[in-house]
Amino acid sequence: MVHLLRSPGVAADIRPATPEPPPTRTDRAGGGAAGASATSGGDALPTGASAARAMDAADRRLNRAPAETGGGGRGSIEATRFAPATATHGSNLLNVLIDPSKMLRERVSDLEEVESTRPVGDEDSVPEIEVCIGSKPATENRAPRRASLMTPHDEEVAKRLCRRINPRKWHEIFEGMIDALLVAQNEHEQRWRARDAALPADWHQSPWYCIDPRFFSTPDTSRIARLDDTAASLPYVRDLGFDNILLLQHYETDWLTGGQGVVSYETSKVLGGEEAFLAFMRRSHELGQRIVTTAAVNHTSIHHAWFRQAVRGDAKFRGYYHDVTGMQRLGEVVTGGQVLVHYHDAEGRRSVRRFLEPEFVPHDHLATAGPAAGAPARTFYSSIRPYQVDLELRNPKVLGEIFRLLGREVVQGVLGKHVDAVAYWIKKPGTNGYGLDDTHSLLALMKMFLRLVGDREVILPSVVGETANSVRYCGRETEIHRVPASSQGDAFMWTKGTIVLKEAIYLQDRRPLEAAVRELPRLPRPCVPIAYLENQDEIPLELASSKQKAKALTEHIRKHGGGISRNGLAAGCRHADCLSGDPARIAMSIFCLYMLPATPMIYFGTEIGARNNVAHARLMRKWRHEYYQRMGHELPESACHDPSALQRGAIPADQFRRAVLAEYPAITLLRQLNHLWKTSASMRGREIHMLEHNHPGALAWIKRNSEGNDRPLLLLANLTDQAAEVRLPTLALEALAAARGSPLDRLVDVLAGDVRIEPPDGRVSGDKVVFMMPPFGYRALAMEPA
Repeated sequence: MVHLLRSPGVAADIRPATPEPPPTRTDRAGGGAAGASATSGGDALPTGASAARAMDAADRRLNRAPAETGGGGRGSIEATRFAPATATHGSNLLNVLIDPSKMLRERVSDLEEVESTRPVGDEDSVPEIEVCIGSKPATENRAPRRASLMTPHDEEVAKRLCRRINPRKWHEIFEGMIDALLVAQNEHEQRWRARDAALPADWHQSPWYCIDPRFFSTPDTSRIARLDDTAASLPYVRDLGFDNILLLQHYETDWLTGGQGVVSYETSKVLGGEEAFLAFMRRSHELGQRIVTTAAVNHTSIHHAWFRQAVRGDAKFRGYYHDVTGMQRLGEVVTGGQVLVHYHDAEGRRSVRRFLEPEFVPHDHLATAGPAAGAPARTFYSSIRPYQVDLELRNPKVLGEIFRLLGREVVQGVLGKHVDAVAYWIKKPGTNGYGLDDTHSLLALMKMFLRLVGDREVILPSVVGETANSVRYCGRETEIHRVPASSQGDAFMWTKGTIVLKEAIYLQDRRPLEAAVRELPRLPRPCVPIAYLENQDEIPLELASSKQKAKALTEHIRKHGGGISRNGLAAGCRHADCLSGDPARIAMSIFCLYMLPATPMIYFGTEIGARNNVAHARLMRKWRHEYYQRMGHELPESACHDPSALQRGAIPADQFRRAVLAEYPAITLLRQLNHLWKTSASMRGREIHMLEHNHPGALAWIKRNSEGNDRPLLLLANLTDQAAEVRLPTLALEALAAARGSPLDRLVDVLAGDVRIEPPDGRVSGDKVVFMMPPFGYRALAMEPA
């Protein structure tokens, strides 16, 4: 049992600094040499940059400049790492309150868990501030324009949401939203408006391909890609049949996490900067592809300019972050692998917060900055890692920054936003800070803003949790600017579906998956679940269907080279490793993904059997270990390991080319499935009929669209490594096909090009139709009535 206590007696100092300048672009033929030499072996520590000149001799030995090491070329990921501490602002200190020697403590059993999500204070009883927006001179001139941007109903809903987010300053939030909306509408080009007008309302329900622009299709001599590399590989994605692309973090980052440590909400210079992003958007538009980008708005890196200003004592930027000065840590409770930490603030309210990564590094949720320039020390909330601090998302100025970011990217052609850690956005004293009504209000306000800029913009919230909780972030059916829409997310990441799908495929047992599909609730009409086999994040084992299944998944992942974290609640391992790299089994798993009543998403590399990137995970571990040492954390390097890093890292363009030339089974299948998705309403349908049959390791579902006249599809998959005889009830097939008599001679294999099936694939035996399925086999059969 791990028991962490806050110890004010130990303080480690670190000076926030800006990230290093990007490496100089060189020719691909020879420019990667320096970077390749610096990165050979996979374990090389990152080199430093020009900021090292301000350090003393000892620091120079640890962080040598590129001129001394030969690093920093176009292909060098080392040249992009976090910047070393500088002496530029010697008084700007971030004191992380931590005592690693007090990691092991007895369990605090007398602290009860705070379950209520309502604050115990009187904040909700504060009278709403009624401000007549139109009466202010600053807004009076905007009133006519505002009337053209939103309906009276939209305006009333927006004001109501603003009041819920911040009763005292709701009018400032509303005005900031209007300001950003006017700018975005003025700059929104006609080409993007024409594209949006031609898009169907449900465009986001087509399959997605997920790309990390830092690692997708890298030059063969490099560990990182640039956006021009990504743009050059977009035809490959189109050839697979994907029109929708989810682009992971492309902003300036500290490189210590999976891109979530944002240093600036501008396109990373390492990726090529804003010009490269605009060129990428132009190329995607030429190919008819739709781009949604990802943003972490829950927190920033401590190296973000906003936080550096806050550390200097700037009151404006201090308000950008969740200031919890006066809060004290009481202790913690460890339950079910979760570490729940209890706090007590200056006003007597008790809050509880969960460590999202309790084993990653021992730290508190409280980080004290200062004193600087004579300003008193302030304490800020840090929910995930000590080098990240949480934004105060009830601050109108912060929300204004976010609205401007959303508007800017819509103007650039982006069709929406994928947002992470949504459930943790707003923290209130006296609550557990998870999934508050205020958070839902903020998500709804962002959705409204996007839809008021562009009628086809979407927001994809990421919430890790049980399905019943996750679907709450879809909201309800409504209208925005007289267009039908869901009030919050346009889709939700069906994490539970992902875990039970892994259970079915890895453990060869269909029952948990079928149970989860039956429990999928009705969603607002425009909303859809998104299912996936893997992504850049950890595998949440806590969502397994049972403790027994969680244990079996843990053993399976360990056996196949993965890692376990968060006290056994999460893991990291690439999908292909969990399937022993078997191409037939990987293809079968993709077929199962498309069977679900959900929109499928493929993480880059899944379709070519990409394996665990051990070198990348080891390098990330070393970087974090070095960083924590400089923060004063005396930790073993193993404590800095993040298993989800195995799922990241470079995949060279040549690997994709070789897979295409070799006609890798999953690539061929994806082309077929995406074509079927576009041509078959039943394949797109979310109505599933599970047929009773005799084999526990085989799926036999009928999928159809109840609103269309398309022929139903009989989808079969053998999850096992043994041939399976699947016996299906003839009467059930006849009824669902609306046929008279045996439907056998009217089943056609649509993956093979509408080829009519022949015995013994579907012979009649009494009242059963018998299918012989090879190991890891799959079939998609169209059911045509007589």
